[in-house]
Amino acid sequence: MFNFEFFRYLISGLINSVISYVAFLIFLKYFNFSVYFSNFLSYALGLISAYVLNKYFVFKRTEGGGYVIFLGSFLFSYCLNFISLIFFIKIFNTQVEIAQLFAMAVYTFSFFILNKFAVFASK
Repeated sequence: MFNFEFFRYLISGLINSVISYVAFLIFLKYFNFSVYFSNFLSYALGLISAYVLNKYFVFKRTEGGGYVIFLGSFLFSYCLNFISLIFFIKIFNTQVEIAQLFAMAVYTFSFFILNKFAVFASK
């Protein structure tokens, strides 16, 4: 059977990924911030919209989904993203813009699992 929850997560993730990636490029190219600071700022911008979309659109919860657990899940997933970004840039010598796309995929998978089973888990 088709998992609509995961489909909704992909849609909200696509929205957040576009916002984060465009913000990343703006911070990197127009403000000349470092790769890592641009990455940090772009994920910070997507955090609020991610919480709202995950709570009300993806997992359809009116209760639960504490901010602290959400923030912890975000920080863990962001750390995986950051490590992946460094890994692809430094180890594989991947172009920064492409490395960010791979790192975003790592973040997306990790954040879904944590949101589903920790933040917005059914009681």
